[in-house]
Amino acid sequence: MSKYIVETFYTCSFKIVHKLDELSEKKLSDLENRNDGEVKIIDVKLNNRKTKTANNKENFEDTVNKFTEKNTSNIRL
Repeated sequence: MSKYIVETFYTCSFKIVHKLDELSEKKLSDLENRNDGEVKIIDVKLNNRKTKTANNKENFEDTVNKFTEKNTSNIRL
């Protein structure tokens, strides 16, 4: 079993490129609901790193649960 838990936090700048057949207000407003865009990562910066002692299983499970709370299933790279 691991002795330490290391959490690393990053800030990521990215852009999403969509290709449109026509340019209109409706098409532009619908871009947020589409998931067919091409994701291009511009920059990734290290913000913070936290280290914890994994004394007990409960501490480890709390950390893992925090990571799984975010729904990232719609993000495609």
